[in-house]
Amino acid sequence: MQVFSLLAGEAGGRGKRLKASEGLLYTSCHGVQSHMAVDVVEKIAHLRARLGTLVLHLRDKTLAAGLAFLDFDDQAAQQIVSSHTQIESEIAAFQEECCVAIARYQPVARDLHDIMLLYRISYDFNRMAGLSLSVARKTLKVVREAGEPLDRETMTAQIEQVGAMLDDCCKLVTNPQQALTHKIKQANAEVTSIKRQMKEATDRAIAAHPEDTGVMFYLFAVSRHYDRIADLTSSVCEEIMALKD
Repeated sequence: MQVFSLLAGEAGGRGKRLKASEGLLYTSCHGVQSHMAVDVVEKIAHLRARLGTLVLHLRDKTLAAGLAFLDFDDQAAQQIVSSHTQIESEIAAFQEECCVAIARYQPVARDLHDIMLLYRISYDFNRMAGLSLSVARKTLKVVREAGEPLDRETMTAQIEQVGAMLDDCCKLVTNPQQALTHKIKQANAEVTSIKRQMKEATDRAIAAHPEDTGVMFYLFAVSRHYDRIADLTSSVCEEIMALKD
């Protein structure tokens, strides 16, 4: 009987130690999870701030490409072409940071959704940068063929409107507001309207001077590029509003 009592006592002691160890392990794991949850929230906030910086760089490139086109400044256009790899590298670095955040913090549910959404938005930024690059390249071609803008005032209004949309997009990243999204959508509609005006002007110019068809094509293509940038900006803003506050 004494032996059985000793064995029972030892087993009971082991059971208590095991429960204590389990409790300590749970407390430790829960603390790590809580710490990681705080870290991933801070990381998402950092990614959003970095996204805002990318928008500003993209705005500068978009406006510079437009000014180079309006002034037929081949040197400025060439500089934009040469520096394109810089913004591509910035976007690639942002995408890599998103992937590292997913691997390190292993987010789930809404946190994972937000990081993936930020990653997808960066692809739209890459497309916008590509359109600005195309504007610069078309500027070089137009300069070589000695073309003239169809309507400098109208094209200036379109380019400036797109720049203002990107400014509002940057504000939306740090301070999401439905009213700002509505403003961007209205601006997008105005940019599309200007593109239609440019199409009509192009058709009239080609009818009057068929020999300038090639140059007129480049001029209208630039308007189409800025319309596409405006569409992408509007789409990005809707995605930003889907991010967790």
